[in-house]
Amino acid sequence: MKTNKNPDKPASLPEAERILAENQVLKNTIINQKRELEQKTLEIEIEASLEKVRVFALSMKRPADMLEVCRTISEQMQVHGIHDVRNVQTALIDNKNNTYINYQYFTAYGEVSIEETKYNKHPKVFEMVEKMQQSADAFFVVKFEGEELEKFRQYRKADHQFPDPLLDASTSLNYYFYAIGGGWLGLSTYKPLSDEGLDMFRRFHKAFGLAYRRFIDIEHAETLAREAIRHSSLDRVRGQIANMRTTEDLQHITPLIWHELEILGVPFIRCGLIIINESAFNVQIYLTSPVGNALGSMLLPLDYNNFIAKTYAHWRKMKVYTEHWTSQEFIAWMKSMLEFGQIRDPGIYQGAATPPESLYLHFVPFGQGILYVGNVAPLADEKLSLINSLAETFSVAYARYEDFSKLRKSKEEVEQALLELKSTQMQLIQSEKMASLGELAAGISHEIQNPLNFVNNFSEMSKELIVEIQEELAVGNWQLANEILKDVSDNLEKINHHGKRADSIIKGMLQHSRSSPGIKEPTDLNALVDEFLRLAYHGLRARDKSFNAILETDFDPNLGKVNVVPQDMGRVILNLITNAFYAVNEKRISGVENYQPLVTVSTRKTNDKVMVLVHDNGNGIPTPVLEKIFQPFFTTKPAGGGTGLGLSLSYDIVTKGHGGELKVKTKEGEGSEFIVLLNV
Repeated sequence: MKTNKNPDKPASLPEAERILAENQVLKNTIINQKRELEQKTLEIEIEASLEKVRVFALSMKRPADMLEVCRTISEQMQVHGIHDVRNVQTALIDNKNNTYINYQYFTAYGEVSIEETKYNKHPKVFEMVEKMQQSADAFFVVKFEGEELEKFRQYRKADHQFPDPLLDASTSLNYYFYAIGGGWLGLSTYKPLSDEGLDMFRRFHKAFGLAYRRFIDIEHAETLAREAIRHSSLDRVRGQIANMRTTEDLQHITPLIWHELEILGVPFIRCGLIIINESAFNVQIYLTSPVGNALGSMLLPLDYNNFIAKTYAHWRKMKVYTEHWTSQEFIAWMKSMLEFGQIRDPGIYQGAATPPESLYLHFVPFGQGILYVGNVAPLADEKLSLINSLAETFSVAYARYEDFSKLRKSKEEVEQALLELKSTQMQLIQSEKMASLGELAAGISHEIQNPLNFVNNFSEMSKELIVEIQEELAVGNWQLANEILKDVSDNLEKINHHGKRADSIIKGMLQHSRSSPGIKEPTDLNALVDEFLRLAYHGLRARDKSFNAILETDFDPNLGKVNVVPQDMGRVILNLITNAFYAVNEKRISGVENYQPLVTVSTRKTNDKVMVLVHDNGNGIPTPVLEKIFQPFFTTKPAGGGTGLGLSLSYDIVTKGHGGELKVKTKEGEGSEFIVLLNV
């Protein structure tokens, strides 16, 4: 039995029929191979289109290059027969400001657009953005028809998005989105996409992933670069303001602001600084050119006109205020400033050959005033945010300047007060010295009277002896004349001695009244203490004949000379002894029975210390008073009885002038002891 080796060939058919059948089989094979070839060609073409997207992705240098990726996707979809594409877009969501930045290519118009859009102004868009962020790589379809489509048109126009006449004439708008972390790839059409169109978009989405990752990386790098530029800009502002010394320096700050706005990429044609002074109820405006030439410096009351009042009201609320001027309104303002005497030359103030045709004035508030930026078009929120950062930095730096200014002013006031205080202190010290000099006057008078009496008596005696000498010489009695001459010589020595004594008392009085030169010199401290004890006692006796006290001294004979400022230490001893006399006298006149006033003054030398002790048996110092006795102007004496500076000055002389100590020991009802402790 024979088998048929060719199953497609009928074994029993005639040869012609067999050939026809074989041709049909061959034809079907060719058709199938052609279809496969066309499919492979289409795949190659699609892959080439996808490769173009990848190539553009790899060549991206900045976020704006995403526009070329969108253009490529749109063009390649048209190549493959998808003709109803309205636009292709990619977006990056900014949750902080409730916005998204949309990079899109409008196929119908061949135009590109970069828009920052508020997504929370449209509920459906807001819902879409929420879903995008919740589902990475999810696919969404959003369709607008009828009333929803009209609302969407109004939403786009309110946000100044790209004009789209075809959308205005369309009956539907269809969005297809693939969520990609932090954003999306979107495509919109005026008619729904076919299944082939959806599949094509899906494939472009896969190829788009590489571009988007690169886009995110570049966007992140640019964000870091922008932040670095912004921080550098703010640091320069801080540094410049830190060098300010007067308010006139603000005129040098505005060119800096101009420069920094250019670095930050903020578009503008005018800028300025406005300082608000509510206490003076005025506003100071500084305007300059980029090179620092003053365009105008205006001082206006806060209620100058409605424009200033509105600007001030927004500043009070810390809200950004924007106003638009035409060229006519700009000229009207300039004329009012001329009439008000705030600007001199319109050409300089204008800052250009012609006034701006359109001027959007942006006023960004900060603590002490406003940063003003003028531009031919309104500024985007992103740019206003940069200006706000600049304003906040200026506010902090300017607040420091104000603090430094106040501190400098306070320092000057304190220094002036200190000078006045020093002057007053010197006057009070001199007054205290003169007061103590008055107390000494009677004692000095008593002390100086003794040597003067000796001088007078010995002078008279010498005068009589000279007469006797003349008489003896007349009779030739030379021996007796020589004896009398010896008596005259003795008298002259005594006159000289007591004259020097009087002279030393007068010099001591003059030293006490003069300002101390502060020069230490070896001093017989025992003699100094003894002299001021007697002077103080006789001074008090001269004012009050009823006063009497027992004076006891106990001077260390081994004390030697001590290195002190004599007149200053004399004042200390005088103050301490005078206080002791005052204490015992107060107890005497209080009527204490069988009381005998006693003042003891002594000196001691122990190791490397020298002590002067002044003790009295008065009433002592009450505990509440004890901690105040060395304070300036504190006194327990009645009004007019003392300046309250005696012990305070004594304390300063001992501690500051001599590096020693002044202490007091007291017991109420039994007396006090003041101790001067000096280093040898």
